[in-house]
Amino acid sequence: FTLQAGAVIGPGESLTLVSGTFNWAGTVLASSFVILGTAKVNFQQPAGVYAFTSLSQSSATEINFLGPNCRVAIGSHSMLGSAAATLLFGSGCEATIGSLSMTTTVASILNLYGAATNTAKLTITGSWDWLGPSQVADAATTGYGVLTISPQAIVNLYGSGHYMSASLYNYGTFNYNPSNIVGLRVWATYGKLLNMESGRVYATGTAIGMTGYGASNLIDNHGYFRVSSSISFVAATLALSNYGRLDVRSGLLDLQGGANRFYDGSNVTFYSVATVRLAGTTTISAGASFQTGSALQFNGAITVQTNLVQTAVLMMSGTVSLQAGATVGAFTQTGGTLTVPVGSPLVTLGLTMSGTGTSFQPAAQCALTHLDLTYPATAIFGVATPVLNTIGTLTLRPTAVLTLNSKSTVQARNVYLTSSSQISIASPSAALEVTDVFEWSGMNGLISGGGSLTLLPGCRGWITANGTTLTVNAAFNNYGTLQYQPRGVNGLQLLAPNGVFRNQYGAIFNVSGTTSTYFTPVTNPANFYFHNAGDLLINLPGGTDFVMSTQLNNTGNIKLNSGVFKPYSFQQRGGSVLVGAGTAVHVAGSASALASAASLSLTGGKLMGFGEVFGNVVQTGGTISPGLPSYLGGGTFSPGTLTVSGLTQSGTASTIEISLSSATNSSRLVVRNNTGLAGTLLVVPGCPYAPQVGNTFSPVMEWRARNSTTFALVYATDGLAVSAAYTATNVGISVTGAAGQWGCGACVHGNCCPTNVCNCLRGYTGLDCSAPLCGDGITIAPETCDDGNLVSGDGCSSTCDVEPYWTCTNSTPSYCTTICGDGAVRGAETCDDGNTVAGDGCSPTCSVESGWACSGAGPGSCVPVCGDGVILGQETCDDGNIDPGDGCDPTCSIEFGYVCVGLPSVCFTVCGDGKKADIEECDDGNTRPNDGCTSCSIDPGFVCEGVQPSVCYKPSVGPPTTGQVVVVTAAATTAGGTTASPMSSTTAAGSSATGSSSPPSPPPPPSPPGPVFQWPSMDECVTEEDFAIVYQNVSAFSVSERTGLCYCLAGYKTTGPSYFGNVTTP
Repeated sequence: FTLQAGAVIGPGESLTLVSGTFNWAGTVLASSFVILGTAKVNFQQPAGVYAFTSLSQSSATEINFLGPNCRVAIGSHSMLGSAAATLLFGSGCEATIGSLSMTTTVASILNLYGAATNTAKLTITGSWDWLGPSQVADAATTGYGVLTISPQAIVNLYGSGHYMSASLYNYGTFNYNPSNIVGLRVWATYGKLLNMESGRVYATGTAIGMTGYGASNLIDNHGYFRVSSSISFVAATLALSNYGRLDVRSGLLDLQGGANRFYDGSNVTFYSVATVRLAGTTTISAGASFQTGSALQFNGAITVQTNLVQTAVLMMSGTVSLQAGATVGAFTQTGGTLTVPVGSPLVTLGLTMSGTGTSFQPAAQCALTHLDLTYPATAIFGVATPVLNTIGTLTLRPTAVLTLNSKSTVQARNVYLTSSSQISIASPSAALEVTDVFEWSGMNGLISGGGSLTLLPGCRGWITANGTTLTVNAAFNNYGTLQYQPRGVNGLQLLAPNGVFRNQYGAIFNVSGTTSTYFTPVTNPANFYFHNAGDLLINLPGGTDFVMSTQLNNTGNIKLNSGVFKPYSFQQRGGSVLVGAGTAVHVAGSASALASAASLSLTGGKLMGFGEVFGNVVQTGGTISPGLPSYLGGGTFSPGTLTVSGLTQSGTASTIEISLSSATNSSRLVVRNNTGLAGTLLVVPGCPYAPQVGNTFSPVMEWRARNSTTFALVYATDGLAVSAAYTATNVGISVTGAAGQWGCGACVHGNCCPTNVCNCLRGYTGLDCSAPLCGDGITIAPETCDDGNLVSGDGCSSTCDVEPYWTCTNSTPSYCTTICGDGAVRGAETCDDGNTVAGDGCSPTCSVESGWACSGAGPGSCVPVCGDGVILGQETCDDGNIDPGDGCDPTCSIEFGYVCVGLPSVCFTVCGDGKKADIEECDDGNTRPNDGCTSCSIDPGFVCEGVQPSVCYKPSVGPPTTGQVVVVTAAATTAGGTTASPMSSTTAAGSSATGSSSPPSPPPPPSPPGPVFQWPSMDECVTEEDFAIVYQNVSAFSVSERTGLCYCLAGYKTTGPSYFGNVTTP
């Protein structure tokens, strides 16, 4: 059956087709069709016009609107039955369906065909029930077309196995409730679901899914998308692009594939009973907002450019890149690689790591509230340029590994190392600094590399190895207080080639415990050093050893209070060694009183006390002073005997100091082996004793044997004159003169030196030792600091006062730092904007952040660098230049009429946004064609005025008047173009006009060459959205709510301009 061109069915006809093929090139007007059996209907007329009040088709039927550029209006359409039913719209066809029901038990097929530039377009204005069983395997929506859901429309998707390869634009309500995880398959080249600004998607059910199968399938959300159950975007080619609100009420939103992107303006909320898992490739832009009640899960290639301070993150696999000053509150990583790219502004997060293949590799500055590392996870810091990373609390769980490469410095407030954990400081320019607490416990730990571990002044540390070795193959520097309490035979062990320990000036290294304690090298002890410039305190139970199997270089103070000290070798170059009563020093572990091979090299400082040194003292400088000097004894000298195995002096700088405490008592030095004298014997009256002429003290020194030499110089302080008397085994002294000098008795803490300077307690100066000594590193009131020098400008002035805008610790010496956030640039600070907030140009450590420039100090002193391709601060764009007129102006603000995306920004005009800019001739705020402004070019015969938006009209019609209500009636038009029964009137807003019209008369027989009825031109159907329309003859019009166009049906035209807007009458 063929309906030829020019033939008309309807309006008002009802037609049932049961079988056969129907090829129609005519016109259908407002009719009701039922297609049954195996019937196939082909509407073939190019630019054909078809209007149906209702359309119904059953299983195995086909309805094909083939004619290109056809116009179709269907009131309601249903696809029913147990076999496939097909509805097809060809290239360029535009169709409107009021309500659509697809309920076949096998495949319902809705085809929208056409090329990318001439697609079929279908709009649903009412409801769409999209049903299907799980066994559906064919396409439910295929082709390259565009399907639009109007704002008032409702889509209900149930069942499973639905396919969609068209672009679906949802402006209405989409209830997504499939029966299983297959759900909707967005596939092929053009498959996309776009939820527009007014669109609402509600995903509910027990186990639902949405999948993609093409190269560029996506879910594009600009409106509201709510998940109330488990929904899974499972295919690698299905991506979520979110600009609007994503609300996850319960269940799991699992974005497993595609290039997901949360753009600026995204608002994501999920509740404590909900989970959001990001996989595939995902980017979270700086302007995206996340509000969460449970952990946000990362499983893919994730880029974070925003602040997730209130969001807990769980990373299970993939690669996560934190950029653009991102901040994450609690980040738990059980797999994958977490990175911070070079050049990123300061990134802040709290990080807990565990799991195989888990790694953290920042290449830019980070501020971690905590880093908790569990094996086999690894953290690797290091870039090519110096970067300071800060960590609040660093915890290495058993066997965990932390690596510092290149020029990376990590400054941690608290560090906790457990059994078999490792820190690799792999570069000489890398460093780990600890400010508050350092605890190294457990077994088999390792600190290695060519860099350094430093405990800063004020840090409190504990090393408590439990029976096995803690190994150091790096420079270990202590400026704080370190409690050394290992339990077992190994303790801290130095390893070649980098192992060295330095107890720095002002630091305390306190050896204590209940059993013997060890500090050992792995190989030859001669290759390893313990450098002491601070205080080395040994407090062990009597008879318990501290074995130091390394070379000891001492310029500080060693105080052996209890126990036995056994260094491998001993070089005393300064400071003091106090051997307490009942204690002993065994050089090289020797316990022999007659040992001579092992030696203590004394080139400076003092060796004093009451105990015994097992080893030969080779003295080329310094002083051996038996007993306890008055400045260590509370102002009163404590005489005593110091015993050494042997003594060899060289030069007058080698001094034996004998103190006199009373007329019959003095200190005494005992040498158990041979003695070689060549230095100075210095006699000092012990305060408050004043020697008298004739007082004799013998012996003051005794030995087993000596060579033929004597002391090169014998003299006394305080104006005394003394002489020495030698025997084969000792030497004694006699006071031969006591003329005295000025009142050295006022030196209440010690004796006058030959230069008449009092020997005061550490930290004091003056004749009566009451004034604090500025510059000695000891802070004593009224000093407010003492950094060990007399240089101003470093925080502690030359008079030992804390300088403005600095703070100094009460350690020895003072450690002074600038106060970051006080609004003044001092010291190593390169900026100070009056706060310690990251991401405003000046970091929490007062260094200029990447992408910013700072000058001066205080609020507003830092501004983003416009033109560097990175959006920071108040910048709304940055296209990598400061050229005007390209969308991003020289101040990095988006110019009128442009939209800018990406980094660096790519700026372009958007046709249809109502802003005329760049090369646009007009922009009327829509993308409808033939309304005066098409593709932002002025249509022929139109005039467009204004830029926000453009108002376009024909000069013959004049500009529209806002609020006008146009009442449109229809009239038939003959082939000759005459108008039959014109009925139209225009009234003011709020009034009404009526008219009536009879259906058009049957057309006369067709006569070539043209059709009897003519489709009116677009000149006769003008659209403007600020007008309301009242339909006087409904059947004469077809309304597309997507485009806002009002189309006249074939055979009708308006007698005046018609306008579409608020439909006041159906």
